[in-house]
Amino acid sequence: MSKPGATHSRRQLILGAASAVGVAAAASAARITDAAATQGSPVLLGQDNTGATSRTGVFVSGNTEGATLADSNVSGKGNVGVYGYGRDAGVRGESSIANGNGVTGVATGFGHGVQGISSGSGGAGVWGAAANGAPAGDVGVVAAALWPATALQVGGIAVFDRSGSVQIAAPAKSAVVKVELTSSSLVLATVQNSVGSSVAYVAPNVAARSFTVVLNKAPTSGKTARVAWFVVN
Repeated sequence: MSKPGATHSRRQLILGAASAVGVAAAASAARITDAAATQGSPVLLGQDNTGATSRTGVFVSGNTEGATLADSNVSGKGNVGVYGYGRDAGVRGESSIANGNGVTGVATGFGHGVQGISSGSGGAGVWGAAANGAPAGDVGVVAAALWPATALQVGGIAVFDRSGSVQIAAPAKSAVVKVELTSSSLVLATVQNSVGSSVAYVAPNVAARSFTVVLNKAPTSGKTARVAWFVVN
């Protein structure tokens, strides 16, 4: 049987050890909180890094590539959630699930969900493409809106590679244009100059990858009709 004094001593030791563990845990928690809230402290995984920290940056040697989280305009780049720059891409997002989005942009005010700006020669502000070998249903860029909103608005010149013009010189009254077509393609054509003729009809040929423009009559002798055409679908 243990002596009463010995039992009391063991109880004190246990309580003292528990108290020491509690103090150590509290001190550790305080250090974590302080680190998350103190400027210059490391970013902590699983913690909200709030407090005096204004932004967090990661850069490679020479600053040729880098990323900044929560840029609060202290570097002159603007007030952004994520700022990235690199040789191939500033920011790249990928999705590995069906119907997932590589990058999603949402604007709740008067801004843009996604904004692209090109300042180089021959560059594109926004580039969308269906990969080589993709099925016919794949789309490079989709613009959608419910009525009466606008799905696509173009300010400036719009260029389409499935458009052009063809020359029909007298005494001919038709011409064949080579272009990829589908069974749902619509070919629009109209004469661009005064030659005494107009477009009677257009005959698409999907198998031959072409269409034929037929005038109502041959142009006036010595003249050439310039017919502009445009394919949709």
